[in-house]
Amino acid sequence: MVGRGFGESWAAIARGAAVARVVARKGGDRCVGQPRSLCVDARGGAQKSAKDDTLDSLFSAPDRDRLLDWLRARQLLVWDEALGWAMAHAGIPPVWDWETAVAANAEVVAKLQHDLGWLRQLKGGESVWHPELEGMPRIRYIVNGLTRMRFVDAKSGALELKAKGPPTNAPKGTVPWFRYAKRVALPYRVVFGHWSLLGFYADAAVMAVDTSCVYGGRLTAVRLEDQAVVSVACTDCGGTKG
Repeated sequence: MVGRGFGESWAAIARGAAVARVVARKGGDRCVGQPRSLCVDARGGAQKSAKDDTLDSLFSAPDRDRLLDWLRARQLLVWDEALGWAMAHAGIPPVWDWETAVAANAEVVAKLQHDLGWLRQLKGGESVWHPELEGMPRIRYIVNGLTRMRFVDAKSGALELKAKGPPTNAPKGTVPWFRYAKRVALPYRVVFGHWSLLGFYADAAVMAVDTSCVYGGRLTAVRLEDQAVVSVACTDCGGTKG
């Protein structure tokens, strides 16, 4: 899903140190995904890994500190004015306007440049956005919205953070975030991954490109300049679908 340097660094990081080095060398604008694996102080250890994390080679790499410093400098939201695309791991909460999305991303990125102890407080299902939110509730919502979101409440737009299935199995009273009836219009088309059981999807406002490679599906890339799609089969993969 690459266009002029767009790409998700976290997919590479999750594959280990060797791939992380390649992605870091390529440069360009890249955004981070799954926040649990950001719970790392490059010089102070990491939280206990989830059972499907594949980060051991990163944590044990001799250049671990350099790679983690690089990861800390990534954005949760990137965009390209010339191409007319924006990208976030899970998408952009449908109750946000563009200015809110940009400011929210900047808040988290700024915090990543300093002490990372707050990352250990990310666990939590902050699901309702209020502009007056403060402290960790505000940060949790921002991270949840940009990296964990799939479904939202059909009436309020509140995040539903437990369900991981396809849209046909949406929890009662919810819709995919990009189908929320009151979704705020954005100046960019949004490309996102994260939702493996959604599969490839494209409409005038969004494009979803996670086609479940990690679970034996396909690996899909999109050249954003002309929206050319390339998809190849994946083998030797396994995990818990999400």
